Amino acid sequence: MKYSSLTDAMLYLLESSGTSLSDKQIAEQIEAQKLWKRPSDGKYPHESQIRRRASHTPFSVSRGIVSLKLGAVDSYARLCRITYNEEQWHKPSEHEWREKYQGNSEKAFENQYGFGGEEWLFNPVFLFDGYQYGVIRGLEDLPKRITLVPQVYLYSLDQVSKKRYFVGAIKNVEIFQSGSKDDITAQKLWNAYKKQMTADILEASGDPKGLKLIRPSIRFLPEDVTFLNPVLEVEAFQQRKYNRFIPKKVTASIKELLEKLLPEDRLIIKAGKAKTSGKYTRTTEKIETTVERLHSDITNTLYDYLNKFEDKHKTLSVELTKFGSNIADGVLEYNDGRISIFEAKTSGNLRRNLREAIGQLMDYAFWYNSHPIKSLVIISPIQLSGNSLEAFHRLQKSISVSIEYWQYVPGVPLKSAFVKIV
Repeated sequence: MKYSSLTDAMLYLLESSGTSLSDKQIAEQIEAQKLWKRPSDGKYPHESQIRRRASHTPFSVSRGIVSLKLGAVDSYARLCRITYNEEQWHKPSEHEWREKYQGNSEKAFENQYGFGGEEWLFNPVFLFDGYQYGVIRGLEDLPKRITLVPQVYLYSLDQVSKKRYFVGAIKNVEIFQSGSKDDITAQKLWNAYKKQMTADILEASGDPKGLKLIRPSIRFLPEDVTFLNPVLEVEAFQQRKYNRFIPKKVTASIKELLEKLLPEDRLIIKAGKAKTSGKYTRTTEKIETTVERLHSDITNTLYDYLNKFEDKHKTLSVELTKFGSNIADGVLEYNDGRISIFEAKTSGNLRRNLREAIGQLMDYAFWYNSHPIKSLVIISPIQLSGNSLEAFHRLQKSISVSIEYWQYVPGVPLKSAFVKIV
């Protein structure tokens, strides 16, 4: 497939032809040129699906003839700031705010009301008919003729640490105006969950009066989202011009920077170890507490252990290699091309560690198909025994890939730091 979405395929055909096309012509050309298949069943779209898609921006359709609205597609990719969030943009995080700031346009909305409209941006309750509805501040202020932005890059500013983070990108963001069909749909969704949104705001110690000032004005397909987990700090955004919530035109240099941060479409095993420290300092109510970073202790020790005792490996990567947008704790590539993937969990609850690690390792193992899996390895400081051990044995017998459990033992010689339970 040449395109990741039906919108992209239709845009390509209409722009390259320079004229309107019938829904039948578009369907035939998509199949003939192998431009796009439905992810649900792997089939090419029928002309009826073309008509349904053409009924929304940036297209128009009349008697089966599909046209591209003049000037509807933004000529630029846009860089947009969204409210900082620690809940995966499913519900508001807590922000410092003052009632006296309300109505002051020089203050960020979250500093006026304690929340921002983007904080529900990826909440699936606002998914309808395949589209996610929400808010990206500033896009509604673009010229009204623009109804589709081909690429929106998202970043956020943590007002406590003052750090700027690259959040990800969304392709083909549609902008709709008040009173449109999509606006009516969005308002129905918004109103249906307003009670829950109010509860979310109160839970984050915000002021729900601000909710009436926010109107959803964009929609996008979830499959067009590339969300970074974790988000990545970008020093290039430290300039003051990146403080405002305006959709900035993306320059060539910024695009080059951001594209390098987005996930690769293939597995690239990066040798080495991420720069981490064994401890960090947390300040809570003016009391500084030094907290042991057990996870970093495990990954640092793992790097040294594998380097010394795994002599048939080609590449060792600790907290550097991505599977999609997610970074694995450890990847060991062997000389024969196989890889082992390691995931460390530090909770005091063994079953929680197993559930989380198994899910992540399975996700990593099948995200790409370029490297055969030698083994998936769960690392935890808790001994595997009793019912958990029996369940793990059943898991090993039931799946096609090798999975192991290593217990981490701190404060011992390196050779004894990991006990391979199963």
